[in-house]
Amino acid sequence: MDETIIIIQTYFDGELEKSSEPHLFNLLAQDEEARNYFRQLSELKKSVNSAVEEFPYELEERILSSLITENKNSVFSFFRTNLIPAFSLVVVIVLFVLVYIFSVELRDYKSRVEIITNVVKTQNETIELLINSSLPPVEVQAGWENEIIIKTNL
Repeated sequence: MDETIIIIQTYFDGELEKSSEPHLFNLLAQDEEARNYFRQLSELKKSVNSAVEEFPYELEERILSSLITENKNSVFSFFRTNLIPAFSLVVVIVLFVLVYIFSVELRDYKSRVEIITNVVKTQNETIELLINSSLPPVEVQAGWENEIIIKTNL
């Protein structure tokens, strides 16, 4: 019986294949309880189909307009409609202030980096000048026991 009920429900859902319909009608011919269930579902489907009505086109507009007027009369709607733009404005102002502060800090760091770079360049030039302008290298040779000869390489 459970298999028959499933087949009947599948038929009314419109999912039963055409090739399986003769099997369904054979089951209905053999089982009185299945025929009663089939009739009940058939009547239920007819009553549901007859109860479906077309809604007027203006109904949707009337519902939406009634919702809008209810929201206008609400105490919280004032705060909701005016609070969100005000909050957004405050957030934008705070973000602009933060961007300005960070840009000033960035300029300060950039100037510090330029100063340090110049100092390092000056120190490097000084070191290079000291290395290049020092006395020429000296060659020291040992001679006899206590003799030391110093020659410059010019």
